[in-house]
Amino acid sequence: MSSTRPEAEIYLSLKKLGYEITIITHGESEYVTRFRESGIKVLFGHPVKRRDDEATALIRQELLAQKYDVLMLYNSRAIANGIRAAKGLPVKVAVYRGCAADVNWYDPFNYLKILNPRVDAILCNNIGVQRHIQSNKFGKDISTVVNKGHDLAWYEGIEPIDKTTLGIPLDAPMLICVANASKFKGVPYLLTAMGQINPKLNAHLVLCGRRMDTEEHRKLATASGYPERIIYPGFRDDVYRLVAAADVKILPSVRGESLTKAAVEAMALGTTLLLTDLPGNEELVIHGESGWKVPPRNASALAQAMEQLIQDSSLRQNLAAAAKQRLAGPLSHATTVKNMDAFFQGLLE
Repeated sequence: MSSTRPEAEIYLSLKKLGYEITIITHGESEYVTRFRESGIKVLFGHPVKRRDDEATALIRQELLAQKYDVLMLYNSRAIANGIRAAKGLPVKVAVYRGCAADVNWYDPFNYLKILNPRVDAILCNNIGVQRHIQSNKFGKDISTVVNKGHDLAWYEGIEPIDKTTLGIPLDAPMLICVANASKFKGVPYLLTAMGQINPKLNAHLVLCGRRMDTEEHRKLATASGYPERIIYPGFRDDVYRLVAAADVKILPSVRGESLTKAAVEAMALGTTLLLTDLPGNEELVIHGESGWKVPPRNASALAQAMEQLIQDSSLRQNLAAAAKQRLAGPLSHATTVKNMDAFFQGLLE
């Protein structure tokens, strides 16, 4: 499943509502074909650096060629070049922000991008991002929150993997963390927590993703006393099957989360979600109702939650069922499309 799917599906749905859409992207992909088949115009030439004169010229040429109401910019390179391209033109400029970090009023580079006076609207992926923007932008509040929802139908037909192929006994609890490891993902806290849970539970942890098997991680796994229970399958094309097979999916991040796609995927696949209480995560689940939250950077709290969820299968089932209901309601793709439509209409008003 493409990491761009939630965004791409939004514009396919908006096209059905009658929007005329042009997308500037990197190159051929499955969605380029679908865009074209739906009547969406596709251009190649997405900016590759903060000041990309060729990309800026392409965007401006397109803005001059026909009347556009809104220029929607989704990442820092697109924002920097799109703002330059829109100079002196009547088009509304809207920018997207999915991370509640690194937008600071005292950083002059932000005034070339998201805090630029030319920006008419800031689309935030969650309330945490909006609060961060509001605390760093002076004057009129131009932020709006629209969660990037998913459709449960996207996950139909995904069968859990046989966990014995990972070296996990059939009767052993399977925990999984999926990430391309970075210092913000909090994996050391998770590995420390593995050393604190009751070894009689025979819990196995799967660390799926790139750079999970670092020397630091392996040392912590050894220190846990049961390194053979920690598995590093690397990057997997069938990661959804691994998540579907797990009893608990854990996101131990310490900062910088958005409305985390990896968490939403677990919710859609019916896997109980344990995550840190960070901006972005707060809208995903209600603690004790549709998921379980612990403070970030707290291995002991993480270990206690892991033990509780491992031992209480009824609790896991209830949390997972309620999480799916959230994806069918406030976090659904249909709700996102409705809110995106309202966002664009309000911007034009």
